[in-house]
Amino acid sequence: MLMAGSAIGAEWILSRVFEQFSAQLGQFRTEKHRTAFLVSKIREFSSTKLEGGVSTTPVEGEPSAGGQLAARFSTLKEPSKSALALFYLGLFPVAELASLLNLEIEELGGVLRTGREQLAATALKTGEEPAK
Repeated sequence: MLMAGSAIGAEWILSRVFEQFSAQLGQFRTEKHRTAFLVSKIREFSSTKLEGGVSTTPVEGEPSAGGQLAARFSTLKEPSKSALALFYLGLFPVAELASLLNLEIEELGGVLRTGREQLAATALKTGEEPAK
């Protein structure tokens, strides 16, 4: 949801990724490699404009705070968006995360800082309390 901006957008991305790549998942020896492959494909789909009129704004039924956060998060530029999402999810150690994003560890730190600053700035614009 963080990458797409809404539950509907996230569902659309996941369905397209699994539809196109599920046959390839058995080719990976480890869960970690499958996860890295899926993450890369999710990043590819979320960085392109969502098709079919899929909304990237929060919809009725989504928690307003979570929906608003996801909508703000989805406006971040790459690689900040992917770096923050993957960092917060804790799927990969920092060194692997940097490698997955084709960044040096020092660069990853700067990308994470930039993303957090952008999130805080958008929170202030909307009158929300920035995350600490």
